[in-house]
Amino acid sequence: FQHEDYFLHHAELIEGSFRPPSGRCRDLVRAAQQEVGRARSPVAVVVRAGLDYERLGWALPLSWYQEAARMSMELVSNPAFVIFSDIPLAADALAAALLPVAPTTSLARATAVDQLHAIGAMDHAIVSSSSFAWWGAWLGDLRSSFSTERCVIAPDPWIRAGLATAPRRWHLLDAEMGMSRSQPQGE
Repeated sequence: FQHEDYFLHHAELIEGSFRPPSGRCRDLVRAAQQEVGRARSPVAVVVRAGLDYERLGWALPLSWYQEAARMSMELVSNPAFVIFSDIPLAADALAAALLPVAPTTSLARATAVDQLHAIGAMDHAIVSSSSFAWWGAWLGDLRSSFSTERCVIAPDPWIRAGLATAPRRWHLLDAEMGMSRSQPQGE
């Protein structure tokens, strides 16, 4: 159920099911904006680094995230990176690696539910090939009324070739070569 063609006609119902817990998400987002600077455009960066992803070969290399960050610098005005992850140490390492590119902070120590809502509250996103990252980015798209101004960068292929789940409006970045491309609108 990671392809929006299956449920896009129920977007309002889905949005109603994903109400953030009282005030926590707003406080997390506000704290992240203070950390990176309020005048910046927050970009959620979701890294999946657990042993399951490593063992299956689905974890993206650091070089992919660095290239995605460079790509976002071209597509987003005045970005700042907010890192989310299932492994806080991986988020800390990525935050340190991206700091030379733009202001960076981590929200990886927040609960998974709070992270999901905070990802959706960010202006833009760089997502790993995980359903958690996908839903966070999609909720952000929904929050922005699917604005063409919103930038989401996703890996290609998504986990493996033939599993095309990224919406057409998302920018794709080759998971192995670091080559970028936008999806044709007719696909």
